[in-house]
Amino acid sequence: MEPGAMAGEYLIFKQAMMWGKLGRLLRSGAPLIESIEAIAEEAEEPVLRGAFRRLASGVGAGEMISDTLESVPDLFPRSLVVMIRAGENLGRLEDVLIEIPEAVGQGRVGFSGLEREASELELALLPEAEAKVDALLGRALEHGASDAHLIPGPRGGRVCLRVDGVMVAGEELDARMFRACMARLKHLAGFDLEAARGPRHGHIHHDVGGQRADLRLALARAAWGETLVIRLFQADCDLPDIETAIPDAAIRERLRGWVARPHGLGVFCGPDGAGKRTALHALLAGIIGEGRRKIVMVERPVKHRFEGMVQISADSGEEGSTAGAVRLALDQDPDVLVVAAPADAAAARLCSGAAAAGRLVLMVLHARNATDAVHHLAQMGIPRWQIREDLLGVAAMRLARRLCPECRQADEPNGEEVKALKTNPNENPPERLFRAQGCSQCLGTGYRGRVAVLELFEPDTEIWDALESGTDENELRRLAVERGLGTLWAAGVGLVRRGETSLAEINRSVRESDLSRIGMERG
Repeated sequence: MEPGAMAGEYLIFKQAMMWGKLGRLLRSGAPLIESIEAIAEEAEEPVLRGAFRRLASGVGAGEMISDTLESVPDLFPRSLVVMIRAGENLGRLEDVLIEIPEAVGQGRVGFSGLEREASELELALLPEAEAKVDALLGRALEHGASDAHLIPGPRGGRVCLRVDGVMVAGEELDARMFRACMARLKHLAGFDLEAARGPRHGHIHHDVGGQRADLRLALARAAWGETLVIRLFQADCDLPDIETAIPDAAIRERLRGWVARPHGLGVFCGPDGAGKRTALHALLAGIIGEGRRKIVMVERPVKHRFEGMVQISADSGEEGSTAGAVRLALDQDPDVLVVAAPADAAAARLCSGAAAAGRLVLMVLHARNATDAVHHLAQMGIPRWQIREDLLGVAAMRLARRLCPECRQADEPNGEEVKALKTNPNENPPERLFRAQGCSQCLGTGYRGRVAVLELFEPDTEIWDALESGTDENELRRLAVERGLGTLWAAGVGLVRRGETSLAEINRSVRESDLSRIGMERG
């Protein structure tokens, strides 16, 4: 007999004893809801305890016992529901409940071969479910995926990975295996498998092929069934290498100049997944090595734990706000305050005040580009004179995928590509550029790994005068470009010319909507 079937027969037998005991309690005159609750508390199996608690809640809300049981077909067979409904309709519920153990023993109640569908607990314990989940997580870790997605469909579902910021189509699973993988992951996260379906969050610390993985799960109900996102983290790891995190040597040295300052405000901006936090962690390595300044970092979430700094979750503040967490961080008397969770207006004002009070503050903002971030600070209620006094500069970031070295192909650029790659009139067009192809090493995407694309804005007197006079963001950016701002687009084109990435990838990741090229074309 299969392990799942054995587990099912065991649960049917155990619940049959519970039904018989409930019937005897009711015959003695005990109240229905209190009797169900008492039976639930005595249950040894968590799955049955949860089911009977849910039954007590349903009866308390005015439902028939049989109606509540019908909503949990994984655990209560159809024949049992029919038997209890007959007892309710005939006014003989106590007698019918007392008869259930005998009916189960005689085979009159139980899952038939045709109707039986394994419960989630049974599926979660299947060896093939364990093997498939371990293989899924192992593949995700092998390819450096940031998250894995279990997406339901009409005939099962599929597993997709987000690798280098882009979704990669994965394995198709039949209905039973998809449901088994979902059940296995929910079981590992400690979810109540018999609870009402709905959004849930959980954590798993799991060993996969000798690798320790920290998994964060987000479960939701979708049209075809439950869907799950798994974020993959390494709980403890080394600080990122600064040369890898910030590949442009000139920008790297200027940012090192920021963190060498005793006070001031440095801003990092860009969309989610642009590499801002990695760059911050890499910059902090030098301060940690000195050992003379206390670093307190506010993050959402705390993805990696690093020795040498105090890391606070942004959700730990008042009402889970970033501003509340910043107040907690300031209470810790930091020399260096790092706010790596997107700052709201209140948090931004606290950061500006901390910089004015003599602390070095590094802050993350959601802004399209560096010049937009300066305007954003003013719109958050920070006086322009204070921004001018304390702002060290703004680093805008994107991450572009690197071309796979195994399969990239060189080709002669066409006319449109030559025009796009010419960032100033004196540049010669490249003789060749590389394009993505796709192979087994890169999962068919043509890319492996990512590289940071940065622009660094350190306003001079003319820029500040324009900002204080009310110049709008488009004009401010054009002025910055005229005065030598190296834009995101120009940085991306440099990577294309060096063969590190493709023009298509720079178009995708940098996006012309950030005004990087518009400023130059107008100029």
